[in-house]
Amino acid sequence: GDGIADVDQISDRELYTRKLQLVLKKSNPAKIDTALGGLYTSWIAVAAVLKLQFARTIALAVSISNKLRPIASKALVPAFTHLLSKDYHQWIPIIVNYLCKAVGVSIAWYIQMVLSAFHSAIRGGLMFWRAMIKFASEKGLTKINHEDTMLDEYLGWATAAAGFYFQFTQNFQLPFPMNLVLWPFTAAEWFIEWKITGEMS
Repeated sequence: GDGIADVDQISDRELYTRKLQLVLKKSNPAKIDTALGGLYTSWIAVAAVLKLQFARTIALAVSISNKLRPIASKALVPAFTHLLSKDYHQWIPIIVNYLCKAVGVSIAWYIQMVLSAFHSAIRGGLMFWRAMIKFASEKGLTKINHEDTMLDEYLGWATAAAGFYFQFTQNFQLPFPMNLVLWPFTAAEWFIEWKITGEMS
C-alpha cells in the first residue's frame, strides 16, 4: 500500500522464484511436452541432414588431399629434406600428408560454404517475394497470385543474386554491426557445427 510495485521491493532471487512458480501454475504441461518433443524431432532431422552434408564434405576433402599428395610430395619432400636435420627426415611424409589434408579440408569447406550460400540465397529470395506478393494480395494492394505469374521468380532470382554477391564480397562473414546484432544466431551455428563434427569424429 505504499504506491511501489511489489516486484520492485523484492530481491532478484525472490522475483525469479515468483515468476517460476507463476509459470508452473499457469502453463499447460502437455503443451510444453508436445512443443519440446517437436523441437527434439526437428533437431534430429536437421542433424541427420547436416551429418550427410558433413560426410560429403569430408569425402571431398579426402579426395582433394589424395590428388594433391603426389604433386606436393615432389615439391615439398626435397625442400623439407634440405631444411630439416636427418634425424627428422622420417617425419617428412607425415608432414606432407597433413599439409595436403589441411589444404583439402580448407578447399572442401570453402566449396561447401559457396554451395550453401548459393542455395540459401535462392530459397530466401523466392520465399521473400512470394510472402510479399501474398501479403500485398491479402491487403488488397494487388490481385497477383504467385502461382499464376513468374514475377516472384524474377524478383526472387534478382534478390538471390544480390544476396549471394553480398555474402561473397564479405567472405561469408557478417559485417559490423550485423555481427553484434545477430551474435545469438552465430553462437547457435557454432554449437551446431561443434555438435555435428563431434558426433561424426
